[in-house]
Amino acid sequence: MRAGPETGEVFERRLTPDHQDILEWVRTLPQPVAATYEAGPAGFGLA
Repeated sequence: MRAGPETGEVFERRLTPDHQDILEWVRTLPQPVAATYEAGPAGFGLA
């Protein structure tokens, strides 16, 4: 995840498949947030 074009700072964390865990972490990031998700064939669903 990237804080934005102003800083270009990268925020990275290894997450569990728990949706609440993911949302809690995203809420701690500077807003607005843009995110991508990448996983191999064993990835988990976010929707």
